[in-house]
Amino acid sequence: MQKNNFVLHEHTRGDNSHLDIRFEIENGLMGFTLDSDSLKLSNDASESNKILAAIKPIQPKEWLTVSGEIEPGNAGASKQNPTRFKILDTGAYELGVREEDILEVFMHGKRFDGRFLFEKLSLEKENNLKDKKAWFMWKPINQIPYVLGRKEFNVDHSALSAEWQEKIPAELKWWGKNWNKERIKNAIETARLIFQKRNMLTNNLHFSLHEKTTEKIKRYVLRLSNGIYYELDSNPLDKKAEINGIKKTFSDIGNSMNEKNNLLDKGIIDDIDSKSSFMRLKFTGTKLRGIWEAKKNNDFWMFSAASLQKPTPKIKNVELTEQQKAMILYRSKENNLSLSGIADEVGCSKASVIYHQRKMGLR
Repeated sequence: MQKNNFVLHEHTRGDNSHLDIRFEIENGLMGFTLDSDSLKLSNDASESNKILAAIKPIQPKEWLTVSGEIEPGNAGASKQNPTRFKILDTGAYELGVREEDILEVFMHGKRFDGRFLFEKLSLEKENNLKDKKAWFMWKPINQIPYVLGRKEFNVDHSALSAEWQEKIPAELKWWGKNWNKERIKNAIETARLIFQKRNMLTNNLHFSLHEKTTEKIKRYVLRLSNGIYYELDSNPLDKKAEINGIKKTFSDIGNSMNEKNNLLDKGIIDDIDSKSSFMRLKFTGTKLRGIWEAKKNNDFWMFSAASLQKPTPKIKNVELTEQQKAMILYRSKENNLSLSGIADEVGCSKASVIYHQRKMGLR
């Protein structure tokens, strides 16, 4: 299988920075410019953390290794000022589905790994721009390749990651063969039905709760099916008001040779609301059930069950200017800023933001 590479740059002009991402194709590099909020781009799977993107023209493959300062007047810089490129991540990728309004890639970098989507989505009807669409990038909670979903796509390659290619039975591998569209369609449908029977295709995020013990140490690990783990300081089933958690991935969660692993519970999670510093999750397990919230504090996450939280106090009205109210409406609909971030940008308290969000029907 041919190896194709990608690069993720931080592109700085003066005091302004954004991200550029480029993917190697046969005749050069295809890519996107990600807006200034792209500096918040995360490897976390989320349906709300979408980054606005603009498609780039095809560029030469030399851009895969561009780094450092570029003098004024050259590619990437303005006529008067230099610009700087910093490589944030690089690695291999596989191309998934590619159509007019959808680009699916499976990235294998040091910082970014998994299924990412670039898709044209409708914008809110603002400034009399009706039905306007724009590109967005995000890592979806559902990491199942598009080609194995219910919607049909025309593909001339596998449209799968290497991991999923290995799961396809040999007689059904549709890529690298001179098959017509109907035979490819039947092979994909057959593979999909096989995976359905094995419960390998699902839109839900699954969890498992583990108790890991040695002679001296007991720890609790909440494992999510998107590859994220939380090492907890106590058992969520004990119904404590607050539980500290440290976010980890499979590579650094670790397992001791003498450690016993006791599965306490497993089930499904509904991601009700997730942002960079806040999560609201609904657990449907045998024992762990209900809505939990988690707030980030430095390197720790504080988990608490909604039923154990203190009632939300009544928020009094705080008078804002019309411009501040408009900014709250605009930033709230963007769905990529935390409550604290909106308050900082508007110049008011979080309580005031919540009050006006409720008046606007956003809560």
